[in-house]
Amino acid sequence: MIGHSFIHGGPLLTGLSTSMFNLLLGSDEPAITDMRDCPDQDIIDIVSLLEEPRNLTDVERYKVNDLAFSWDLPTLTTENRKWLAETILQHAVIGRREKQMKQIKRGLKDTGVLLMIKERPSLITVLFPRAVDKIILPEMVLERVICPMTQNEDEEDEDEEHYFS
Repeated sequence: MIGHSFIHGGPLLTGLSTSMFNLLLGSDEPAITDMRDCPDQDIIDIVSLLEEPRNLTDVERYKVNDLAFSWDLPTLTTENRKWLAETILQHAVIGRREKQMKQIKRGLKDTGVLLMIKERPSLITVLFPRAVDKIILPEMVLERVICPMTQNEDEEDEDEEHYFS
């Protein structure tokens, strides 16, 4: 799908987090995650709570601990607050999508695109532009629209030409 879209000048796969690039390239460097990379607003809210330098209410603490428990993470303490925020964000952006990234990587490897990206890492931003960098304008959509004409419409056009001639 990615290769087909690229070859035919179609819309590219936008919105892939730059932290996923390390996974695609097989880099040993730890991926740096950003709140903008997280697709889930609930997770963003919880990480934001943890990053605020104030005491959490019981309800907020319950939300954090409920999420931590569901992802097999330790509950919130004063000592692990920053670590828990980073770990939750890392898991939300990368950990929950490792299987899909392996599938994409395998597909890119089978088509030879992965080798090309490894040889020229700058191409990864061409294949996977950031969503904020790719602005889709109405003109771009209209350029791709092809209105098919049925045979009846063709005959009607010919009839009209003879009538007005």
